[in-house]
Amino acid sequence: MKLFGGGAFTWYLYEKLDDDIYMAFVNLGDPEMAECGTVSMSELMSIKFPPFGLGIEKDMYFEPLSRTLKDVIDTVKSGGHV
Repeated sequence: MKLFGGGAFTWYLYEKLDDDIYMAFVNLGDPEMAECGTVSMSELMSIKFPPFGLGIEKDMYFEPLSRTLKDVIDTVKSGGHV
């Protein structure tokens, strides 16, 4: 699943660990610093970006099984868009 928000922030969730925690590849605006780790879905859904208080959204056009995780990471780290 691909989530985005705040203009440049993107989360690629690739494994559900429990009801709230997922493994994700995260890019918070600097592709060279993007990394894999765990994220809490409840924390993500509580984020509101200024100035309008918009939340994180699911990319409805992203096809989850259309790319491998390595392909996503290589594309993002090279400055491309998935």
